[in-house]
Amino acid sequence: HLSIRRQRQMCIRDSYESIHEPWRPPEPYASMFDKGYDGPDLSDPKMYEPDAGERVVRHLRALYDGEVVLVDKGVGRILGFLREMGLRNDTLIVLVSDHGVFLGEHGFFKKPPFLFEPLMRSSFILSWPKGFPAGKSANSLVHLCDVMPTVLDLLGLSPPDGCQGASLVPLLRGAVNKVRDAVFMEFCEYKGTAVKAVRTQDWKYIYHRSVGNIPWSHDYSPAEVFEKVGFEAEMLFDLSADPDELNNLAQRRPDVVHKMRSLVVDWLIDTEDDVPWT
Repeated sequence: HLSIRRQRQMCIRDSYESIHEPWRPPEPYASMFDKGYDGPDLSDPKMYEPDAGERVVRHLRALYDGEVVLVDKGVGRILGFLREMGLRNDTLIVLVSDHGVFLGEHGFFKKPPFLFEPLMRSSFILSWPKGFPAGKSANSLVHLCDVMPTVLDLLGLSPPDGCQGASLVPLLRGAVNKVRDAVFMEFCEYKGTAVKAVRTQDWKYIYHRSVGNIPWSHDYSPAEVFEKVGFEAEMLFDLSADPDELNNLAQRRPDVVHKMRSLVVDWLIDTEDDVPWT
């Protein structure tokens, strides 16, 4: 028992059976997508590594992909158990992540507080053989807060009063091609950094109220990165023409900035906690 316990503790310390950094999957997943790598441990990079180089980025992405396969295998075991028990067709599966991750885009890694698409896009997969057909995907703007009303709707229940999310059931069943015109993002005053953003189908607007100068662990501070990269407090990107968010148009398109900023203000007012103090 003690031997097994120590081995398990070593496994927890030396590898991570999740997609969270540092990316240290156990074998065979660690070398699954980059066989023969014999370089230094790159599993916990700084959040800003602009000179990392193609080889480093490729290895980090391989480690991340190994973690994804490991998690996917775990999900497969759950689905296999449901099939063996005869419960799969009656079970609604919801797989969702809280955010994405940087893997070299803009020179970033992990999850620094910069609200670009690699960090803001997350996984949302629904599967219910009895409830709707498999294989459908939707290119529509959705929020994490849409998960709960969607699940309740599928189960024939109503969301509570004041719910900010929208049911995606009409989208799943092809009745509509979108449920909202914009999605909102924020990073709320963590270590001195506060950012709000809004994205429509074609535009992304980001406003940094403050950028903290507190280092992240062994890392740079966001303010240092902000200065190194040359970011501005306001950012506007035309995602239809610039999906990689490389060209800040805030100074050239004040008309769009005004519209997007108004969306943020309306969202902040609409979602204000108006529960009275007692």
